[in-house]
Amino acid sequence: MLEEQLSTLSIDSSPTLPIARLPNELLARIFFLAAMETRHDTIPAPFIVSQTCRRWRDVALSTGDLWKFISFNFPLSSVQYLRANSMLSRSDTFPLDLLMDFRDPSWDWEEDPHGFTSNGMQSVIRLLEPHLDRLEAADILLDTWAPMHTFLSETQKLDVPSLPALKRLSLSRCNAYFAFKGQTFQPQHLRDPLPLFGGIPLPGLSHLSLVGVHIDWSAAASSLGNLTSLELKYHAPDVLPTSKEFADLIAGSPDLRHLSVIGSCPSGAPGSTLISALTLSHFTLGFVDVDDAVQFVSSLHFPALQSLSLEDVRSGLDPTQPIQDASILLECFARMTSSTIPLHRLRSLNLNEINATQEVLDSFFLVLSSVTEMDLSESIPLASLEPSFGVAPCPSLRTLQYHSYNDWYAVHSLVCSRREHRVPLHNVHVIFQQEPRDVQLLLQAGVLVTIDTSSDSEENESSYSFRSHSP
Repeated sequence: MLEEQLSTLSIDSSPTLPIARLPNELLARIFFLAAMETRHDTIPAPFIVSQTCRRWRDVALSTGDLWKFISFNFPLSSVQYLRANSMLSRSDTFPLDLLMDFRDPSWDWEEDPHGFTSNGMQSVIRLLEPHLDRLEAADILLDTWAPMHTFLSETQKLDVPSLPALKRLSLSRCNAYFAFKGQTFQPQHLRDPLPLFGGIPLPGLSHLSLVGVHIDWSAAASSLGNLTSLELKYHAPDVLPTSKEFADLIAGSPDLRHLSVIGSCPSGAPGSTLISALTLSHFTLGFVDVDDAVQFVSSLHFPALQSLSLEDVRSGLDPTQPIQDASILLECFARMTSSTIPLHRLRSLNLNEINATQEVLDSFFLVLSSVTEMDLSESIPLASLEPSFGVAPCPSLRTLQYHSYNDWYAVHSLVCSRREHRVPLHNVHVIFQQEPRDVQLLLQAGVLVTIDTSSDSEENESSYSFRSHSP
């Protein structure tokens, strides 16, 4: 802990310590980095360093951006209000970086009662409201909807024409189970959407993440015109944007580069609306229902795509659910023309918990002529990447990360086969859940092996790696 380390120093009585010879500018930079890393600590770093010695206090109080990291954590207390009020004053006119993490460590998702309520959110917003025009970044993490609704409603009538400093916003209702097919949003009486910050312009907002949080989608396109990164995750199906609303949102941000849609495929008839993002380079799709995913993908137009990530998230939400057959989804991608989603120009591919027939996988991988790096889970048989009849799938592939239970033989076979056919893998990293029977064979083949038992009980959780020089 920073507090414990600093308590062992006697700065005033030891002027010859190396740290005492640092110039104020470098000292301020160190304090700033410490402030970034201690937001969840009981006592944030700015308060510790400002009470260590006279010089440190002078430096801290004259460094306005040291106090910009405003944090509130569960459970909310009067001490947090006092500290936040001091930091708001000491940060002067510097942009603010706000963190509200009111998640109950006991994973309490019950709306009523809950340890953090709408009243708590209302009091925090009223403290912050005079300074919101300085807001540069905000992360709000909640278990329940009522306080999130309060945040959205309390910020409807800000006394500012816009929020020009806001660059990054992440709003999370951390309950992914609403994304199950057939679920409806709860509580129903707070279901009606609200415009983000009342619909005022957010000209500097480049990153927006909405996890289980819906807004007035039809109003969003007009206020969100400069997004470069958009993430929609785990919404209840009945509050998702329609295909038309989603298409308008995407079209309203002509410089969009990163898009993640996880458990939140927009609704609409297949092909009824073209969803076009001409500059999009990275696309992540996590689906609960493979048919919905196919319907969504069939409407996409991402001609500049370079990185694709696909994941079946249904089994993650409910381990009793089997991994779906995603063959029709891979076939849908493979059928896309070079002017819609150019698979032949992809450079990076991530497939997690994707299950498909061998025939479909073979056809899919043959299209990926430019992919240089892959991240695969064990649901993908590595034999699909081995050369066959003189044809090498993914001939440009050089870097592979593979998550497996203990399938060391398939890894060794793939590495040797591609080397023999002169399409070698240069970097192979395999993450096993238990140590393979003969790790030396993999090491001799140049494979980096990590044993990760984090899926076991916390008492046995560990991770360690084996590495050798490539042959």
